[in-house]
Amino acid sequence: MTTNKSIILCVAEERRHNRKENDKRPDFHFDFGPSDFKDYAKTESELTKRLGRKWKTNLEDIGRFCLEYQAVTSNYFKTNEEGVNHDVSIYPISCKNSNLLLLFKNPSAVSRMLKKCRKIGLLVRMNTDYCFGNVHKSRNYCYHYAYNKSVEHLVIDVCKEKGIYLEERKNEDTIVSTFAARSKIADEDKNRITLKTSRIGLVGYDNEDGEEAIKDYILHEKYESLIAPREPKIKSMNKDLPNEQRIRFAPNLKYNKNGRLVSIGLRATNEIVSMKAHEDEHPNYRGMMRPDYLKEYFGTGCYMSYDVRASIYQISHLLNFGEWMGNGHDPYQMMFGESFARPEDREAYKSLCMALYFDNPNVIYAHNRLFIPCSVMQYGKDAIKKAIADAEESMCRFTGEKFFNEVFLHESLLYIDFVYELRMRGIEVVQIYDGFYLRQGGVSEEQLEGLMRECAMKYLNDYREWLKAANTYEIAA
Repeated sequence: MTTNKSIILCVAEERRHNRKENDKRPDFHFDFGPSDFKDYAKTESELTKRLGRKWKTNLEDIGRFCLEYQAVTSNYFKTNEEGVNHDVSIYPISCKNSNLLLLFKNPSAVSRMLKKCRKIGLLVRMNTDYCFGNVHKSRNYCYHYAYNKSVEHLVIDVCKEKGIYLEERKNEDTIVSTFAARSKIADEDKNRITLKTSRIGLVGYDNEDGEEAIKDYILHEKYESLIAPREPKIKSMNKDLPNEQRIRFAPNLKYNKNGRLVSIGLRATNEIVSMKAHEDEHPNYRGMMRPDYLKEYFGTGCYMSYDVRASIYQISHLLNFGEWMGNGHDPYQMMFGESFARPEDREAYKSLCMALYFDNPNVIYAHNRLFIPCSVMQYGKDAIKKAIADAEESMCRFTGEKFFNEVFLHESLLYIDFVYELRMRGIEVVQIYDGFYLRQGGVSEEQLEGLMRECAMKYLNDYREWLKAANTYEIAA
């Protein structure tokens, strides 16, 4: 007998397989020819000569740039015609990269610094038409560069020998400062400017002043009572963390092609979240692999991982029902409504869950119909839509009301509390969203579960106080 659950599993499995095949990134078309790294600075005298009369100032700038990219560039060996191996990475670098702007203040200064890097052979530009998909065309432009680790080592060594202090970028103020721009937002728009929606639909704020006003309103009015108590924790941790682990926390605004604001995201992140965990799944990835970074950071391959199972669904359940399930339960099984016959069924359902949470059944079907032709042919579109609607309803019995993008804010703030408590106890931890990596033997999984539950219940109290105040404000308005 065909049931909605059996249909949804067929849809999920076919969708997962076809999307995975479709989403495979093409191979890099950049190949390093024999002469690509032939012309690079090999000695101190050659380095200083190329940098010119102000070589100390120029070298300091390049040295700070090297510190910024030291951890994220990988070891990709290529032999030139002289038979010398070079550590090389392909990396997209933009003149408006937020990290570089913290170092060099404006895009023009970043551009000048990149030219100096090319002059000494630290960077070789590999293309001229790489773009990010930003609605503001002026913010799109970005090149792919090959990054020469041999020159990086030379630059850093010469700086040390000459007593040139390489000041790392200041990244303590990770939360956007007050822009004093909230007055630019119309009162009738304020209730629409929220993370808890999948379709904001605002127009007229797609310029720099408008963006600053919205970010200011989100951080310093809408969610201030939740964010403000965590800001000192972020600053305190960032003082001791290496660059790549420092927490960044700022709203991300997304526009459609017509300049209409469609969504706002706010999630604590850091540079190491982009590191891939499995080389086999990302054969074209040229960055540092996560296991390599963790081994280097902890100084050993013996570290433990602690992941919150089905994180955003657990947090939704917590905030709606006042209960933290913990890793002793399987939220995917609870949302599905029955046990999975095979591990593959659970993985297929898991891959569909994000769509079930962030979209409605019609949108899910419309976005995925090209990935499920066999299921459509076998069951028909009406049966599939009904199965998707049934699966969404089953999910919401566990999660309660959906939070949409707001769930990532609550997830971030809860995990900031958790990581801070660990560090206050002297426990080193590397966080990657809902995953935590710790030195082996420092703490048990049972202790981590207990601390997470404690932090979750404390955050629930903060959330309820914020919600009460927000509702009072809206009624008064």
